[in-house]
Amino acid sequence: MRGKPFGRGAEDFLFTLYQLSHGKPCRKEVRLVDISAALGVSRPAASRMAAYLSAHKFISKTHYSSVSFTAKGKKFAESVALRHRVTEVFLHDVLGLDGSELEDQAHALEHAMTERTARRLDAFLGMPKKCPHGKEICR
Repeated sequence: MRGKPFGRGAEDFLFTLYQLSHGKPCRKEVRLVDISAALGVSRPAASRMAAYLSAHKFISKTHYSSVSFTAKGKKFAESVALRHRVTEVFLHDVLGLDGSELEDQAHALEHAMTERTARRLDAFLGMPKKCPHGKEICR
């Protein structure tokens, strides 16, 4: 994906949806209340972001106030996840950061990094299989 179509809030929403739905084959839909809790935002704020992302065809709103990815949205969320997780590996393994400093810095840098830079960082790191938290890095 070339440029970023939107800002941090949308990326955070998509990454959170990715984290809540990833690795759970029976859980393709995620409730907005779970997303709002994970993000620490109000349910109306999560609902507004869901409407925005739905209008841009990144997610589909489903029954019972749940959302799921479109193919376009899943691809973008995977890009955000790659940026976040390879940044974590770099900060942890190369710079020796850990704890909240690691998470805060990785979160800030994921938004500033392009997909191209993330892929180059991934290659530089030897394409690690997992982030420091043990989560799989999908490519």
